[in-house]
Amino acid sequence: MSRITEIFPQGQVSEAQEDLEAYSIKDQKTKTIVWPTDEEQLRQLLRYVIRTDTTILIKGSGTSQRVKQIPQNSIILDTSRKNKIIKADLKQKTATVEAGLLIKDLNDFLLDYGLEFPIKPDNPTSTIGGLIAVNGKTRRTARYPELIDWVEELEVMDGSGKLYSTKTVKDFIGSEGVNALILKAKIKLTEPIKKTRIQSYAFDHSLDVLEKIKDLEQDPTLLSLEMIEKTSSSILKEPERYFLLAEFTTEDLTSAEDMKLWKEVRDLHSILCQKGYDVIEDVKIPRENIPKILMWIRKNKIPARVDMSLGIIYLYFRKNQNTTIKELYLQTKKLEGNVNGCYGIGTQKKEYIEKELKEEVKELKQIYDPDNTLNRGIIL
Repeated sequence: MSRITEIFPQGQVSEAQEDLEAYSIKDQKTKTIVWPTDEEQLRQLLRYVIRTDTTILIKGSGTSQRVKQIPQNSIILDTSRKNKIIKADLKQKTATVEAGLLIKDLNDFLLDYGLEFPIKPDNPTSTIGGLIAVNGKTRRTARYPELIDWVEELEVMDGSGKLYSTKTVKDFIGSEGVNALILKAKIKLTEPIKKTRIQSYAFDHSLDVLEKIKDLEQDPTLLSLEMIEKTSSSILKEPERYFLLAEFTTEDLTSAEDMKLWKEVRDLHSILCQKGYDVIEDVKIPRENIPKILMWIRKNKIPARVDMSLGIIYLYFRKNQNTTIKELYLQTKKLEGNVNGCYGIGTQKKEYIEKELKEEVKELKQIYDPDNTLNRGIIL
């Protein structure tokens, strides 16, 4: 590790056994963990890994669902110490931030100024860089469907150490760090939504859900459309029906019954994890085919919730259901869906992604990281 310690001072590099175990998966051991704080450290690190044919695995806050394999003797690059708010332009409603900044910390800072970054994933420890890497989502996708609408500019470093400031953000959103290190982002802000109302609807048949959604989407105050299927309803001790929850911006009050169901659905993740359903899969299905995947979900008694605006389905499995998970991927492709909902592809789903997407990633990899230094084994 002598060369690495010349790049990173004490406290920014570790080979301590407890640190290595914390960053490893099962019996796949990492070699070294580094916590860079400036660009020159990153450049020197990249020169080192190219010379020694080592690979870098980029880590934000560790919320990724999809990295199930770590190349042996990888160097883990932890971005969590690059977490500064560089500039907040309150007049233009933009902020320039480092990639390791937690979205929660950013929004806590902006609260006093009457602004927020609206793409807020469920996990409060998600970072800006991690969100961009997997093209993450918020629950209010009826109002804020795409992250790319909220990212103006990125500063990235390619696999050779070259620095780019670019407005071609589409090359890096959802790329999972395979072509560049995301260092900084200039993002758009908006005023927080202060008052909302929840309305619930119950259905016996999924086709009726789709018909109702057509009506609800005509309402310009709509923020989100979320549904739980019948297995989840039963686990929540509700009638075995499809429950659709719509959120609106309005001064009207939410009924006590609807608020109770809303809170139950918000707690569904932790409830299912406590019951042993702690393997989460996400797929994206065309709306017209959602009834078909719901039939398969019902047949296999899989708890799930659905973002009806985007067609992203979050399914909860037990640890011994790997065969059923692979069947899910095949069903998704059969229904012209995408195995990547919003948690990324990682190492787990790469054999199931579309050929076109794989070719697109290969092209970007060749442009920005031809030596295959960054996140080797992810997606490709």
